[in-house]
Amino acid sequence: MKQKIVTLFLLLSVLAPLHMAAADISQSDIDLYALDEQLDHSLVYIGKQTRRSIIELHNLFPNYQWSLTFKILRQDILDKGTVALYEQVDQVINECLDVCDKAPQGQLLQAIQTNLEVYQGMLRAGQTQLNALDKPNTRGCCPSGCVKDCCEKSKKYCKLCVRCLKVNGSLAVCGTLFLNGVNVTTLLAATGATGPAGSTGSTGPAGATGATGPGGGPVGPTGATGVTGSTGTTGATGPCCTGATGATGATGATGTTGATGATGSTGATGTTGATGATGLLGAAEFIQIIQIPNDSVPPGQAFSFNTQVFNNIPANVIAAAGAGGTVFNLTTGTYIFDYEMSLGSAGSVAIYTGATAGSLAIDTNTIAGSSTATTWIHGRAFVNVATPTLVAAISSVVGTAAVVTAGTAAGFFMIRLTIVKIA
Repeated sequence: MKQKIVTLFLLLSVLAPLHMAAADISQSDIDLYALDEQLDHSLVYIGKQTRRSIIELHNLFPNYQWSLTFKILRQDILDKGTVALYEQVDQVINECLDVCDKAPQGQLLQAIQTNLEVYQGMLRAGQTQLNALDKPNTRGCCPSGCVKDCCEKSKKYCKLCVRCLKVNGSLAVCGTLFLNGVNVTTLLAATGATGPAGSTGSTGPAGATGATGPGGGPVGPTGATGVTGSTGTTGATGPCCTGATGATGATGATGTTGATGATGSTGATGTTGATGATGLLGAAEFIQIIQIPNDSVPPGQAFSFNTQVFNNIPANVIAAAGAGGTVFNLTTGTYIFDYEMSLGSAGSVAIYTGATAGSLAIDTNTIAGSSTATTWIHGRAFVNVATPTLVAAISSVVGTAAVVTAGTAAGFFMIRLTIVKIA
């Protein structure tokens, strides 16, 4: 009897400071199976693909402002945790999907989002709750890495995520009741029903401090950084003398470019520069490949050209009949004449110019010729027209000239005139 009274006294000394509700607990009042069933609905299993997706999403966006709940659950997963509270898992999954929606899509991010959306559907359908893991239609949620028979009613969890787990009052696990960390079921079984709690006795004297025990296990992971405290009051002003100037800090980022100022007034016009070199203004080309009448051209009579090959300055170079052949009416400007043919005997040709076709005279600066027969003659010269108009033609210089075939091109009695206007 004395031993039983001592045991009961020890039990009361343990339970009394833990929770006031423990005074009303008796073995007959505790529904251990109901508490176990409630825990089944509160805890959910986090599948392997979901755990991997949470870790990989954090690795993709390490600088994102993750919530404290996300950081705690992620650390539990890194510590091999597979079971956590429903409300915290649901919050973390929502946070992850929100990040996926806002971030630029890629192949890896798309796969992560798909895994999380599938798990969210199962989570909200109740298929990941612990009491659903042993049902036939949810067997696929069972963790493959757990101990044998992990999905049976015995609820042998792989590893509970304790950072997300907060217990206020009592917790029933597999038929055993824990009240604020004390195994109440074992104590009640040993002592019988507990009577109502007596009044709290006076506090006894503090016992002597025991010897320090041997070193514990490895140091746990560093906890999450707490919130920054408020800024303290400004300290008193220091001595009168100014201290040495500190080192110059790093140059800050360049600010945005300001708006463009109003356009200033137009300055005075500068002096006109020297006239640049004149470019090519246009050109024309004329030929004839039949011999008559170019088989007998005396000096002063114009060679004939019956075909205009090209002319993009028709207002400046106009071909017309005159002086027994073809003459060219030119407007004011500077021209380059390029004339080619082959004569039947030694001979020479030149440019003839005049105010009209009847007043043509040789320009001796333009003579070109050959001392042998059937030699290709190629003449080139400038013609400057200072008057509004000028007539020009190609004619023989000495003796009657006869155009023959161009080399071995039988039947082609080629004579060609190219006129280029440069000013």
